[in-house]
Amino acid sequence: MIGSSVEEANHSYANIEHIDDLGKALVQELSESFVNVHEVDGSKFEVLDVRGPKEARRRIEKGRAARWFSWRLDFLTTSR
Repeated sequence: MIGSSVEEANHSYANIEHIDDLGKALVQELSESFVNVHEVDGSKFEVLDVRGPKEARRRIEKGRAARWFSWRLDFLTTSR
């Protein structure tokens, strides 16, 4: 019974394609949970904005490029 409940709960979000599909209440709960987790650790966390998948991909690629550039710069300056 528990296994089928977990499976059913997991599939209830299978068709989510955009953050807006979750609804404002759930997005607010998720934001608050991030804030609370950091508060327990003694750090401050603030949700500045909530965006969709295009912005997430753009930021991931930007982070990858910055990391690659940083690695490459370290390699070039320390390999001599």
